[in-house]
Amino acid sequence: MEQPVDYREAEQVMREAFWNYYSLGCTEHYLLHIMRNSPNFLPELDFVAVANGRIVSSVVFLSLLSWVITVTVTRC
Repeated sequence: MEQPVDYREAEQVMREAFWNYYSLGCTEHYLLHIMRNSPNFLPELDFVAVANGRIVSSVVFLSLLSWVITVTVTRC
């Protein structure tokens, strides 16, 4: 499970994954930050994967009506 202490590093993983991918810069890491403050955020389904002491992947779930939005990013 992701802990608040992991938020900054998980956002960095997101930034690295999307930086200049679709356009110059990126905002996906900020979206991740905003999602955690949403009333639809499901903290019990907020996970990170760790390899060699570093976060390499993040999975975040939001519940919207009957839909669940999943964001998964992996650092290579």
